[in-house]
Amino acid sequence: RAEMGASEMSEWQDIKSAPVDGTPFLAAIWVKVNDQPRHWRIYAVAYDAEFDEMDTDYESGWDLEDYAFWQPMPAPPAPRP
Repeated sequence: RAEMGASEMSEWQDIKSAPVDGTPFLAAIWVKVNDQPRHWRIYAVAYDAEFDEMDTDYESGWDLEDYAFWQPMPAPPAPRP
């Protein structure tokens, strides 16, 4: 899970255009947890339309439409020498 500020949202796309073929992507959701102020949380997720279910890196219980924005997964780090 990661958190981000509003200035970092410029590269994000509306969740309605997110892949639904099982391709993993980053998804942003606006949350309020306990006494914390509302903030963005970022999760690595994948949606499988055939089974109508989310696969997430964190058991959140959120559905695809609960997220606001998405972007492709970043490139992995270069291998270590």
